[in-house]
Amino acid sequence: MRIPSDLYQKRYRDRRGRQGRRSRFSWRQSWRAWIDKRLPPKREQVLSHRNIFIFPSRAGLVFTGLLVMLLLVAINFENSAIFALVFLLGGLLVVSILHTFGNLMGLKISGRTAEAAFAGRQAIFPIMLSATGRQHFGVQLSWQDISSDRIDVAKQSERSIPMRFRTGPRGICKPGRIKVETSYPLGLITAWTWVDLAIDTVVYPFPDKSAGEPVSQSAYHESGVQERAGSDDFFGLRSYVVGDSMRSVAWKTFAKTGQLSSKQFVDYIDHRLWLDWDNVTGDDEQRLQQLCHWALVAESGHHEYGLRLPGVNVPPGRGMPHLNILLSELALYKLPLKQSSGSYAGSMRQAGSSKPSVAL
Repeated sequence: MRIPSDLYQKRYRDRRGRQGRRSRFSWRQSWRAWIDKRLPPKREQVLSHRNIFIFPSRAGLVFTGLLVMLLLVAINFENSAIFALVFLLGGLLVVSILHTFGNLMGLKISGRTAEAAFAGRQAIFPIMLSATGRQHFGVQLSWQDISSDRIDVAKQSERSIPMRFRTGPRGICKPGRIKVETSYPLGLITAWTWVDLAIDTVVYPFPDKSAGEPVSQSAYHESGVQERAGSDDFFGLRSYVVGDSMRSVAWKTFAKTGQLSSKQFVDYIDHRLWLDWDNVTGDDEQRLQQLCHWALVAESGHHEYGLRLPGVNVPPGRGMPHLNILLSELALYKLPLKQSSGSYAGSMRQAGSSKPSVAL
């Protein structure tokens, strides 16, 4: 995952309320139910007569209107030349329908999982177009009012198109259906389809920069990297110094050697950083945003860091794979199982479960 350099410049605003109001339209729900039944989600889609729709483009509607006007003129004046022109242009329109349909026929479309993104940022989904039986011209992909350039796919080749999708709140982002269309060769007819490639990615909480630096909690640990004088673990013997406690004198050694020695104890200091749920304030979302910022700050430091959430304990570590696991736990925290079972989330949880001390 690449951390954007302008991550903190634009604050994410949760628009889930507006999305809820938009989804109340029953005709949209009926349309989605029909399209889901006709074109079910699949990771790979091969376009055929079952999933290609055809409709005249704006230029095609104007062209059709012109043909109707010419036909009326030809009938009114009984002009054979105008009749011939109308039939010629009408035949051209019919042939255009066949060529436009054939331009999408057999095109294979597959999706790849995008890298994780922060809430409100754009996730990039690689979409693969493959041609086997023929060449495809002027194919365009679009979703969320974002369209790609019209591209050509040569025979027995494939093209990768990076499609950007603006994410919503934290959790699993499923971009849904993508529109594939072409108006080749004349632009009079548009052949299109809406395919759901069953792709998703995880959306991390938007980091709260006001959280400041993470709270340091040095602890004592037997595998620490630094030691100091203490009273926990026996380290060795040293020569007796006037003022040492009589309890620390090694009397057995004195009985054998006749020399006074003092027992030396040390405490091992663990400098690993713990990002703890109890160290942040606010509601759940505010806490997750603060912990997200702390994780980014900790990754830029020099010490290992771990995460403690209610019911979740990610052991300390470093590196981008560790950061992805930690941020994924923040993104999926307290989400319903249905919303946190995407392919990307599953891979992150599987990576995290390979460590025996991770508690999910």
